Amino acid sequence: MSKKRCSIAACASLIISLAISSPAAADPKPPDPRYEVIASWKDNTGAVVYLRRGSWNGKNGWGFEKVTRYHNLNIAAVRLTTQFPESRNHISGHKYHFTTPVHHVRCTGWWIFRDCQIVETVDVTIGVDFRDVGNGSFGVVTAFCTGDPRCPDWVKGAANSR
Repeated sequence: MSKKRCSIAACASLIISLAISSPAAADPKPPDPRYEVIASWKDNTGAVVYLRRGSWNGKNGWGFEKVTRYHNLNIAAVRLTTQFPESRNHISGHKYHFTTPVHHVRCTGWWIFRDCQIVETVDVTIGVDFRDVGNGSFGVVTAFCTGDPRCPDWVKGAANSR
């Protein structure tokens, strides 16, 4: 009888030690901060577009960090381009490009004597990946202006004035 008690005690202590040290009992891994949703809205078709934090290391990246730090755009420019695109093109899989022209307008005069002219136009393109990543779609991958990866400052101003 004492042998059975001893083996039962040994088995019980082994099970307890395994349960305590098992990876399942460890603290869960914190969520990856790159996938934090900065903003979301509906595009021109009603699909939800997510702008996630992303990353930018000076050479490669995606999301909000790349859009703002490398391409010099803001949330308003990205949102408006996906909501009011001139074109929405399927690239591959779940990826789409939204493109719309943005005009740089200069005005002179005032009141009824005001005269405004378009002095420059650039196309803004937003790349969105709609594949599911568990808490919504992957979202905005990139955004850029035609001709130069870094958009002029006035593009952000045009988007903010709408």
